[in-house]
Amino acid sequence: MNAKKEYITNLANNLIAKKRKMSGGDLALDLNNNGHRTNSNHTYVIGGRGVYRLLHATYDSLVSESRQGDADNIANAFTDSYGNPAWNK
Repeated sequence: MNAKKEYITNLANNLIAKKRKMSGGDLALDLNNNGHRTNSNHTYVIGGRGVYRLLHATYDSLVSESRQGDADNIANAFTDSYGNPAWNK
C-alpha cells in the first residue's frame, strides 16, 4: 500500500483511539497541508470526490490485505460534511 493510504490508515486509527471523527473536507485540508497530492499531482478539493475515492480505495486495499480492523476504522473515522459516514459499507 502506498504512503498516502498508510497515512490515512494511521490517521483513522488515531481518530478512533481518541473517539473522534474527521470530515472529508478536513481530510482534504490535512492531506494538502502534509504534502499529499492526487494521482494527477493536484491538491485535494474540499467537497470533491477525490477524497472519498481515496478513502474507498484505502478501505478496499486494507480488506484485500486482511486488515479488516484498520478498514473498519477508515469506515468509522471519516464523515461527509453533514457528519454522516463518508460512505456505507
